[in-house]
This record gives sequence, structure tokens and C-alpha cells, in this order.
Amino acid sequence: AMHVSKVMVDGYGERMKSPGLVDKLVNKKFLGKKNGFGFYIHEGKETSVHQEALQHLGISKKRNIGDKKLLINRLMMSMLNEAVRCLDEGVAGTPGKEAANQIDLGTVMGTGFPPFRGGLLSYAESLGAKNVLKTLQHLEKECGKRFAPFSGVTQRAEQNKSFFEGLE
Repeated sequence: AMHVSKVMVDGYGERMKSPGLVDKLVNKKFLGKKNGFGFYIHEGKETSVHQEALQHLGISKKRNIGDKKLLINRLMMSMLNEAVRCLDEGVAGTPGKEAANQIDLGTVMGTGFPPFRGGLLSYAESLGAKNVLKTLQHLEKECGKRFAPFSGVTQRAEQNKSFFEGLE
């Protein structure tokens, strides 16, 4: 996770910067399953919260995360917005179905996106451009400008287009 985070910041700038929690754990040699403890203590197939890691990170109390759907949207929508930006900026080739498939493959194989979702753009397609836009607009209002919809999301919603199509 630390390596992926560095690659993302190097490639896409400060908008990809994480709060550095994983770096703090790695520096403390809390490496997760590699050595048995990270955010969790791994004992065979059993896991429990690693209290020393929480202390090290300054996390002292359990938080009510609230609506699970909101949490999922906050995590997914910023990545989805970036995937559309990559598509429209030609990162994976000429925008269209082939480039969208390349982005989906990259998100599954490179970042560990759940394969059963098909990749970020397939996930976006399952939601529909109008729903993605509406969700991003809500998150932007509630959580800040980092959720501002990329123009490709807005255009696809307004033109009723697929995320597997290029824009004119």
C-alpha cells in the first residue's frame, strides 16, 4: 500500500496524497500479514485489532463511521473520478472501449480493485453516469472540493453516454 501510494503521488500529484498512516506503520515495522501485525494482529486465520498500532497512529477511540454507503462512496468516488480523468486524458490510449478496458484491468491487477466489479469504469458503468455525477456533487458539497466531478463525468451524465465511450 505504501508503494502504491508513492507511485500515485509521483504520477498524479498532491490530489493523491494520503495521510501517511501506512508509512508510520511500516516505519514501526508493523507490516501486516508479512510479520503478523499491522492494523491488525494476524494469528492464523484469526485477526484482532492491534492496539499498539492504534496508539502509534494516535487513534484513541472507536468512531462511529456513520452510514456505510457514505463511507463506501467517499472511498470509491474519488478513485472513480480519477479513472475517468485517466480515460479522457488518454493515459491508457485513445479514449473509448479499449482504453476503458485497460483502465479496468489496471485497477484490478495494479491496485487490487475487486475483480467481481470488473474494474473502476465497469463499476461506474453499473451505477450510470447520472448517478455518479449526483453522488460526486453531493460529496463535494458535504466533504469538499476533492470530490468535484471531473468534466468527463459531467459530460457523460449530460449526454447520457457510457464510460466506455470517448467524448467529442
